[in-house]
Amino acid sequence: MVFDILSVHMGNIDIQDSLYIYKGKDDMNMRTMRIGMMGFGGSQAKRTAGKVIVAAVMVGAMALPYAAQAQWARAAGGTVTNYVVDGVRWRAHIFTSSGSLEVTTGGQVEFLVVGGGGGGGEIRGGGGGGGAVITNSLTATQTNYTIVVGSGGGSEQNGSASSAFGVTAGGGGAGRSDTTVGNNGVNGSSGGGGGFRATAGGTGNGGGGNGGRGSNVNNFRGAAGGGGGRGGHGQNAPNNSTGGNGGLGLEVWGVRYAGGGGGGARPDGSGSAGSGVDGGGDGGLGDSQTSGGDPNPDAVGGDAKPNTGSGGGGAGGGGGDGSSPGGGAGGSGIVIVRYQVSGGTMIMGY
Repeated sequence: MVFDILSVHMGNIDIQDSLYIYKGKDDMNMRTMRIGMMGFGGSQAKRTAGKVIVAAVMVGAMALPYAAQAQWARAAGGTVTNYVVDGVRWRAHIFTSSGSLEVTTGGQVEFLVVGGGGGGGEIRGGGGGGGAVITNSLTATQTNYTIVVGSGGGSEQNGSASSAFGVTAGGGGAGRSDTTVGNNGVNGSSGGGGGFRATAGGTGNGGGGNGGRGSNVNNFRGAAGGGGGRGGHGQNAPNNSTGGNGGLGLEVWGVRYAGGGGGGARPDGSGSAGSGVDGGGDGGLGDSQTSGGDPNPDAVGGDAKPNTGSGGGGAGGGGGDGSSPGGGAGGSGIVIVRYQVSGGTMIMGY
């Protein structure tokens, strides 16, 4: 039984050949076209809603699955990259800043939206929280879609939201300093860590992790909590010397996003800073306590990696010179749109 002609795509090569249903090897009417080291052949197929859906393409002695060309969109915009996962060829449009996606052929797309991470707290401050991470799919129409990539928060500032296809991923909460007793971390998609005298970190919204609390002592020798990640809570400061680690982020398509920033260490230089996780910034170390001494540059919280949506590191303690180191910046967000482009198969040793 002969089905409609199906265009088979491989790079810039377009091949058309009739497809035949078969019950066994002797019943298969195979047509094979060979171009250099590339070959294409008949396949099992069925008609669904007027479209030919291909189950497998016979290539020499191999049969590799792929999805029908008609099911997936085609588009332009962002940074375009092609890659292969488990024999399936994908094309991704990566947006590290705001822009527009032009869908030239309507069809199915999958997408990832990550909000910007929160900034770390200032002097003796908690780590920033990770932004929201949202994945979904839809049937895109032939039009232009606005893509918004949120920025990471500066010192003690929440991250900004990212959006695409009507879906919004909120920013992470900021870490807080110890300026006032009970200065807790800020709520966000993941909560920011509390300063060293904070009784609680910020609350994560919609499934994000909460920030860790500080060691909660009413003197100047405590440490701060880690920022929450999208996949886990930030660590409470384990003692008066050590800042809490950031919470875990989430893995999407082989990359991890939206981890928490580390909390700042105690001010006299004897403690250790909390570590940022999944792209989050590390906490800062303590300044020297010598009156008039130069501030330790390592007291500044570490910046999160760009386009991870992770939280910035909280600053360490200020020294006797009255210096107030700042928290690290949160990582900016990212939007990725992808679709399958597989329609033929590259042959190895054909």
